[in-house]
Amino acid sequence: MMGLILLVVIALGGGWFAWLYFVSPASDQDRIKADQGGTDARLLDIKRVGTRHDRAETTWMAGYATPRTGGKWFRIYEVTVARPGGDLETYTVGVEATLLGLPDLKRFDLRA
Repeated sequence: MMGLILLVVIALGGGWFAWLYFVSPASDQDRIKADQGGTDARLLDIKRVGTRHDRAETTWMAGYATPRTGGKWFRIYEVTVARPGGDLETYTVGVEATLLGLPDLKRFDLRA
């Protein structure tokens, strides 16, 4: 029985990381497009460039830094937009890998 439970846990963990690294859901592109809504920028290209684990957010409690979350996993996309003056801008954005709810967006600077 314990072997079966261990096998299920390993399969679920492996499935999570396979989904995280190899699957680019259409909902990620929809989330990026929705973020551009209301701006004058025209979306030209969205290209998946990787995956990244972001550190846990911290807060100060009683003089000590305490983590508030365990961190988040982001799928990283390179987004190219055309600004109203005709300028092209390329930036990197991460879409939070989540199964339920609205994923968070975070802008990354991969040069740092």
